[in-house]
Amino acid sequence: MAECCLKILAQNGVADKITVIPKRSTEIKVGESGDMKEKANILVTEVFDTELIGEGALSTFSHAHKYLLEEDCIVVPDSAVIYAQVVECDTLQRWNKINDFAVPKLDLTLKTPQKMKDCPGSAAVHDLQLSQLPRSSFRELSDQIPVFYYDWSGKLPLDFNKTVKQAFTASANGKAQMVFMWWELNMDTEERPQDSIPWRDHWMQAVYYLPQELDLVKDTEATLVSCQDEYSLWFYLENGDTKKHYKRPICECGMHMALSRTHVSYLNDSSRRLKFANKLKQELTTNSIVLDINGSFLLGLFAAKMAKTVYIVENTKLNLQIIEDYIKENSIDNVQIIPEVNDDVLKEVTNVICDPNFTSAILPWENHKIAYLLYKHKSSLREGLSIVPEGFEFWAMPVELLNLQKIRVPLEKCEGINMSVFDDLVESSRIISDAEVEAQPLWEYPENPSESKEPHEPVNGFALWAVWKVGEDQSTGPIRPPTVGDWVEWDPHTRQAVKIL
Repeated sequence: MAECCLKILAQNGVADKITVIPKRSTEIKVGESGDMKEKANILVTEVFDTELIGEGALSTFSHAHKYLLEEDCIVVPDSAVIYAQVVECDTLQRWNKINDFAVPKLDLTLKTPQKMKDCPGSAAVHDLQLSQLPRSSFRELSDQIPVFYYDWSGKLPLDFNKTVKQAFTASANGKAQMVFMWWELNMDTEERPQDSIPWRDHWMQAVYYLPQELDLVKDTEATLVSCQDEYSLWFYLENGDTKKHYKRPICECGMHMALSRTHVSYLNDSSRRLKFANKLKQELTTNSIVLDINGSFLLGLFAAKMAKTVYIVENTKLNLQIIEDYIKENSIDNVQIIPEVNDDVLKEVTNVICDPNFTSAILPWENHKIAYLLYKHKSSLREGLSIVPEGFEFWAMPVELLNLQKIRVPLEKCEGINMSVFDDLVESSRIISDAEVEAQPLWEYPENPSESKEPHEPVNGFALWAVWKVGEDQSTGPIRPPTVGDWVEWDPHTRQAVKIL
């Protein structure tokens, strides 16, 4: 990057005015024989991420003020404020906790183990484009609360570990499930508000799931406990009971370590669950011997409620523990977990089932693993075998991406500075390291379907997804048929493949 910077300076005719030091700022020495002859009186830097402090901003600024800057220096940005808001949102909670698997129409229930319900979950930030979350899907239970203030100018010390308790009055009745977090930078001491906020995919809003839900009553008081270490944040909520500690929450049930947030939401998708349950009900009898070749969806445990015996193929330690916990919670006694398929099992099997969402899969076609496994063992499978899903299709659609394409668009000129050298570096690196097609949660990124036949229709990408046949179609792409020129409503429980042109 230092070499790239030198080339950019030369290309823009300012190489004689700027000195590049190819070191981390924490390695720079000041003095006659050092990298800088004297301390600086102005600092301009950007060392922030979604959590504000996750890239080491606290240590970077602290070191700079101690070793690199004059006492009465100017710092840009001058300060920052982190805001939090207590929220009820069942939609996002489905990315955090697995609900009971209940299909009342078929009298089927699979209880979630109590330890998973009680688990505080992962403290890791859930960053997403909150602007795409439907306004009707969440309820604010507090006003926005400024929880942390950071003075980058050096006038106030920066705390590397801090816990702040703030009482607030609940603005509505509801179940406090999470905290929405965002931050603001003040470029100078005047703290002028920004008129508009441009789209971005690097500083997004954040969701922090509370370790336990708490019922709040409008106009009553509760306490938000905001915690910070050098690199991260986490939150607790109290309504009178005193906590013994405010340690960073960690998963105690294994589920939050084994499954991604998207996979957890996938498991909670009741529409998808009903389609698979209906198909199983049609295919299985009390004499069925079932082989489930993807244990991570728990489809085999559903099948156990209807079949004689179920073999579940799973060899991942964390997934094994989840399955065993479900078996114990639901008193299931007709399931055998096997590390791999063998001929003895295949000779018995009357039905093969597989949820097409492997935890190891990233792109839609990587769930094609089901076809590979069936082909691999086809010589050992009996004739007339029932298979769920029955088949699949891959679909593609040209789209007009409104913002996502910006992650690939060259900078060209920024504020009058020619950045073509940087563009060339990024493009050459991208060709080496980036896939041409990548997985993206398209529900977070608005786009229009385009007709490539029309020359005036802007097409800057393609979206690709799978449609699985489970008696009826189960799409991992648009949840409703798209119309040219309208917004596409994407399945939020899977990631689609995207090719940016």
